[in-house]
Amino acid sequence: MRSMTGFGSSVIEENELQIRCEITSVNHRYFEAKIILPEMFDSIKVHILKHLRQLCIRGKHQVIIKITGRVDEQLDIDDNCMKMYIDLYDKLNKNLSFDKVDFCSFINLPGVLKPKEEDINKFFILFKKLINSSVIELNKMKEREGSEIKQFILEQLSIIGAIVGRLNNISENLKENKISKINDKIKKLDLNSLSQNCIEQEIVFLSDRYDIAEEIQRLEMHIKNFKIVLDEQIVGKKLGFILQEMGRETNTIGSKMPNETISFEVIELKNCLEKIREQVQNIE
Repeated sequence: MRSMTGFGSSVIEENELQIRCEITSVNHRYFEAKIILPEMFDSIKVHILKHLRQLCIRGKHQVIIKITGRVDEQLDIDDNCMKMYIDLYDKLNKNLSFDKVDFCSFINLPGVLKPKEEDINKFFILFKKLINSSVIELNKMKEREGSEIKQFILEQLSIIGAIVGRLNNISENLKENKISKINDKIKKLDLNSLSQNCIEQEIVFLSDRYDIAEEIQRLEMHIKNFKIVLDEQIVGKKLGFILQEMGRETNTIGSKMPNETISFEVIELKNCLEKIREQVQNIE
């Protein structure tokens, strides 16, 4: 099990260039990524994003790739882009009389320098290799944090199991006491057979009204399923669904048994579920 929060990085030395990749990830409902590359490689951003999408399931990611060294030796001048800037300069200069602009000023304009065509694929392969290594480090951190989250959730599930056991015992005693009191009152009344049948039907109704055995059974089943799912790798959405169902059963118990002791246990149960929910939001 992995969290969605992590960091990974890697470095490659290639032809007197140092290329570094850093990947960060935080929790997010779906997959989302921001790719930051040296400007001259903007054309392959979409391919980098597609590659990352194959490696990561959920979370908001940021990939930063930096190159240091003699990058200029790996670049060509985009003649069309350079001509566009020069033409624009000449057009504006006729009316505004700019100072002379040297060659270096044009070179530094966006889009003028670009990788040599034969090098684009080479850099793309290097970038993918860096991302693969960074994702491995990222996942190691995610797994460490995921292990801690799992341990916390198991502790909360143990508390929930104890609460469910207490709720079951309390509800049985309350139901028996309620029916016993009704029977005592009935014995003091002089009822004909018709009235007696109506009273018995009412007792059956009250018995069902205060019976939370089904809700208790479902909560116990959800706890068991929760533990099974925790051992899977990609579990975030599944756990979220089980939590939702556990919340429904808890609300039903609270509405069926308007009792101070029951209400206290229900509040404790909801508190544990909320603690788990906060952690599950960060599980991949």
